[in-house]
Amino acid sequence: MRKYQDYSKFTEDELNQSLGANRIDTWSNVLACDELLKRNLPIQGLSRAFEKLFQGLSRVQLQKIDQEDYTFSKATVYAANHELQRRRLASLKWFYDDGEQHGPYNRFQLDKEFQGPPDSKTLIWKEGMKAWREFQDMPHLSQPYFFDQIIDAQSQSGYTPQPIRHEKSKNSGTALFLGIMQFIAAPFWIGIAIWTFISGFWSVTGLVLPFILAFSFCLLSVPLGLALIAQKKWAFQLRVVIGIITLLWFLSRYFIDSASFVWVMMAAYEVMLLSLLTLNQEEFGN
Repeated sequence: MRKYQDYSKFTEDELNQSLGANRIDTWSNVLACDELLKRNLPIQGLSRAFEKLFQGLSRVQLQKIDQEDYTFSKATVYAANHELQRRRLASLKWFYDDGEQHGPYNRFQLDKEFQGPPDSKTLIWKEGMKAWREFQDMPHLSQPYFFDQIIDAQSQSGYTPQPIRHEKSKNSGTALFLGIMQFIAAPFWIGIAIWTFISGFWSVTGLVLPFILAFSFCLLSVPLGLALIAQKKWAFQLRVVIGIITLLWFLSRYFIDSASFVWVMMAAYEVMLLSLLTLNQEEFGN
């Protein structure tokens, strides 16, 4: 892993300016954010949520944060461990001994074990460490979790805000809207399938292909709608594929079979949904 700039020498303004200017090098952005977090300063200039940055890191970079957690803020360590879990990659295991050995734990489980002050004689060991160490000799384990991307009067007055989790349930509502539209699409596809079967609706390719597509999209409507509301990445990807197929279908119907304004309106509606998906793809983990 190549060397990166030492952000500890940057001022707060320089750190935030580097985040606004650098949108390509994710690792540099993580390091700059981490320096702000170490200083209990708010993060500005990011084009997406702090935790989303870690989806752009390599396995080696995530494991570096896990291994050298004593050099990073707790928010950075947590975000890296969440991403390791999301990718189903192993993180280093922790153990502690307070007269009796406990473990193995991941980092989140270890911190829950020490919600109160541990005994001064408690020993800690993590995979890769040469020897057990006293808890008091590992201050990074008890540092506060700090993450705030909003400057307000409270933060300026010395108040330490509660962590902003950026939970999926706190989104713009796009996923909910797309999910509901997917539910509404079910009876539409039922009608298309019946019409196709009865009337020879698709004169260019015959009955079979459009009937299969309409029937399949109908069956997928409800589970896909639920998955979109839950902001599943696979639901986003599948809905984009369905949207492209549907758009081509409607345009072909307009240009080849009968130039009806209805098909133009349906194609425009599909373009709107695809645009919403693309503009809000970060809500689905992309």
